Amino acid sequence: MFQSAFPRALERDAAALEERLELRSLCPTGRFMTAEALCSWRLPGGETLRFPYRVYLPDSPDAAGLPPVQAAMLHCLFSRSCDGYVRQRHIQALLDGEPPEWALPYVVEICGEYVVQILELVYSRLRDRDTAAYAELCLLNLPRFLYVHARMVSYSQRS
Repeated sequence: MFQSAFPRALERDAAALEERLELRSLCPTGRFMTAEALCSWRLPGGETLRFPYRVYLPDSPDAAGLPPVQAAMLHCLFSRSCDGYVRQRHIQALLDGEPPEWALPYVVEICGEYVVQILELVYSRLRDRDTAAYAELCLLNLPRFLYVHARMVSYSQRS
């Protein structure tokens, strides 16, 4: 299930990251995430990513020393953490650079969560960037995007 969170072309990187995180020893049952709550996003190339709405892992190791692709994968995975501070730190690290196209669903998905500080962070990082790839992703996944958008708007109306 961990590998479905990333494109098939990155299978080796996903396996290497899984080993580095020692997921099997942390979660011998394999239940570091809830299988019932998967976010599903189709990429422009046709591949579908399925990643957990939440992961239940201790905070991640430092991404320093990881190859850039694995560092991005680590930030994507921990942007789904059950700890909001961990989510914010990892989405910020992802957006400090230019995220790969396959990471964009993680950025959009986090906007539908009820943490205004994360939403403000994403907005501040994307405000001056070309967001055409985000628009294409959202149009390609219109039902999911509308769901995320509705959550985001409902939260802002409560504030």
